[in-house]
Amino acid sequence: MEPPPLSIRRSDPPGGASLEVLWLHGLGSDGGGEKASLLRERMLARGAAFATLDFRGHGASGGRLRDLTCTGLLEDCGRAVRAIPAGRRVVLVGSSMGGWTAAWWAALHPGRAAALVLVAPALRFPEVIVERIGPEAAARWEREGSLVLDTGAGPSTLGWGLVEDGRRYPAEDLAPALAGQGMPTLLVHGKRDDSCDWRESAAFAGRVPGARLVLLEDGDHRLSAHRERLCDEVERFVADLRPPS
Repeated sequence: MEPPPLSIRRSDPPGGASLEVLWLHGLGSDGGGEKASLLRERMLARGAAFATLDFRGHGASGGRLRDLTCTGLLEDCGRAVRAIPAGRRVVLVGSSMGGWTAAWWAALHPGRAAALVLVAPALRFPEVIVERIGPEAAARWEREGSLVLDTGAGPSTLGWGLVEDGRRYPAEDLAPALAGQGMPTLLVHGKRDDSCDWRESAAFAGRVPGARLVLLEDGDHRLSAHRERLCDEVERFVADLRPPS
């Protein structure tokens, strides 16, 4: 079966670029959010290219959200990376579900990403959804095959196939898969996040050598009120990346 049409929006600074930042959004969102738009401005001003995609079932991309799977997210990320000009270094920046996608895609494709930024990452996606709704609702989801979930951007209907497919990617395997790559990694997480526990990001950073963790004391999951600080951290991180020798 052909994958659904994918909306990818790319911007190049004048004169071209040697590095491109790819933003991967969260569940129920799309690539046109406030954080992505501000980061696009910042990266272009710095001379880096910037790209966003709408995952299948989101925004302007095709497909149904009900058919979303973890494997599909990774396929979409791969299609977006392949749209970037050859020879250009790629920095994956993933928020929440997009953080899971960025981390797993980098883990499964060693050497393809130059660096990784995880923003309030759902490192145990979609298991965190099952925990959030509780055992009774999870059993009903499995029995009925679908779940209507409020993602903060409106109700979203998810299929149980998301959970079944997610078992192909055990959370405990992720950090070890990244640890040996020596890839620069930045994690930014708010300590008032009620969707993804910041302690999991802290533990993850401790298992990936060289990973840097930034904790925002009053930051929530979306970090909308902290988007300037977030972009500051990403901008510094990208500025410190050294081209391969």
